[in-house]
Amino acid sequence: MNENDKLDIFNAQTTNVRYLEKVWKHLKREVNKSYLQNNKIAIDINTKLLIQVYCAYAEAIFSKTLHTPYGLNLDEIEQIKKIGKNNGITNGWKKCFEIAINKIDGQRGSHKPNIKQKFNFLIDNYLYEPHLLRNKIAHGQWIKAINSENTKNNPIVSSKLELINILDLDRFKEAFKSIYNILEDIIESPNKAHRKFYWEYIIEFETSQKIMSKWTIEEKIKALEKKKKYYKNTSTSNIN
Repeated sequence: MNENDKLDIFNAQTTNVRYLEKVWKHLKREVNKSYLQNNKIAIDINTKLLIQVYCAYAEAIFSKTLHTPYGLNLDEIEQIKKIGKNNGITNGWKKCFEIAINKIDGQRGSHKPNIKQKFNFLIDNYLYEPHLLRNKIAHGQWIKAINSENTKNNPIVSSKLELINILDLDRFKEAFKSIYNILEDIIESPNKAHRKFYWEYIIEFETSQKIMSKWTIEEKIKALEKKKKYYKNTSTSNIN
């Protein structure tokens, strides 16, 4: 790979990210429609499809970030790709951060260790699990998960496949914004944008997660029904 190839990949993944945002919105509408219809099988199917889309979106953003112009050099990119290929995408993210963080000026103080700890926390809690579930689904394990050795059932992961819902995925995706914003700033502008916006991202993450943790499916359905009724009444009044 050369610099022109790097730019081509960046542009291609930028296009893919935009499209996957549209796919996410489309599937969310389908999930919402399924809740309004109380169609449990459609809820389950569309939620699991949305897990796939979330992980595809995260991987496209990872590749886009990795190939950012004037960011990481070609050798660094190859190191990260090798880790991601051999040890999984979440370890690829961590390796990318480990390399990028060295671009921040100053070796003393607690800033680097603190942001590394926070970044790894975000990866472990908002990327690892959906990727685990995505891999099970991709291998045909939509209801009952099997262990990695393919020798016995995995009831813990099976339970996660059963219980995950659209609110969980919304929380994952909202937290993911913090992950890639932090990493993107470090790669593109480690000593300006990163220092300026890092704490804003963390506060935004903590605030949004606190609010979203209180959401329930029952409240979501009530809100969807209220919205549907509003648009129905508005449409009727316009006709009259």
